[in-house]
Amino acid sequence: MGFRGEALASMTYVGHVTVTIITAGQLHGHRVSYRDGVMEHEPKACAAVKGTQIMIENLFYNITARRKTLQNSADDYPKIIDLLSRFAIHHINVNFSCRKHGAARADVHTVATSSRLDEIKMCLWGLSCSQSYEN
Repeated sequence: MGFRGEALASMTYVGHVTVTIITAGQLHGHRVSYRDGVMEHEPKACAAVKGTQIMIENLFYNITARRKTLQNSADDYPKIIDLLSRFAIHHINVNFSCRKHGAARADVHTVATSSRLDEIKMCLWGLSCSQSYEN
């Protein structure tokens, strides 16, 4: 799907970002972490699955006003889950995962499938994606 560079750079200022990447034919991947817009260390070799994984934790940890809004609103997380579930149906070749901080299991967890119908079935039946749709 791609990720716009300026969006990723912005995330490094408001969250703890870890990027893990490996391309076909490589023996190992590389992982790097960012905090406050700065790379914490040089990329380190690591085990990885093919592709790019972007993990953003502690979103808005350093922006008190926005953090308070997130803590007081029960509306944001269901919207995020709905959006990721819809992306999963339209991008069957991409894995998606979203787990609320402190939760035991992911609310959205999809595995790349060979067909859109398989992905829809999994989302509707809760096999890989817990979000269900009406109509």
